[in-house]
Amino acid sequence: MPGLNDTAILLTAHPRQQKWWGPVLLSLECYPGPLVLAYDDIDVEPIPAAILERFARVVVTGTPAGSLGQAIGELVCLQLGLRAVVGLGAACVLKLGFDEPPWRWRNITELRALLAAESLDCLDCETRVFLGAPALLSRALDATDVSTRRGGSAECYWTWALGAAGVRRRRLDERAWWERQLGLIHLQGEYAANVGQRNSWSWTIGELWPRGGQGGDDA
Repeated sequence: MPGLNDTAILLTAHPRQQKWWGPVLLSLECYPGPLVLAYDDIDVEPIPAAILERFARVVVTGTPAGSLGQAIGELVCLQLGLRAVVGLGAACVLKLGFDEPPWRWRNITELRALLAAESLDCLDCETRVFLGAPALLSRALDATDVSTRRGGSAECYWTWALGAAGVRRRRLDERAWWERQLGLIHLQGEYAANVGQRNSWSWTIGELWPRGGQGGDDA
């Protein structure tokens, strides 16, 4: 399928998102391009093999989950994940969090056509979701060793790195735009809202396969 076979989907993930992985993988059934998982943990030993088998590449930060902090953890996952995508030879990459199923991935072809029509390298909602040229984005994010970064958000680094590398980007912050185009829905946030909780609460119930302990509520 032109525009899909050579578009890799990069999912960045944390153990406390595990509850939401099932719907994301369901939405990606029959997707013809490669999937890449970038995981913020020591390794993937607790994750069921049936999940790992869905990915063409799996990379890990190699540090205890959460020890890098939210911003650095996301940036390291992006660096490692983009390198893996480049290694697969993909012409394009769509980055998502592993809690947002893309039910309209068929529209990736339209978004790639938009990139070409506007002579862009990247469409993005900062680090939440982006579509672009893997090699260029990888070089941009690899400008510094983000694991030693002190302070600042992942979004700030993203904006600086892409600007420094001369990446031609169109920033689209409107959540509804991405929802319309790709059918995205933030499962963690909506689950929490349905039960009158803040987003941070859903992280307390999201881990299903902990290391030698009990997981969260699997309701």
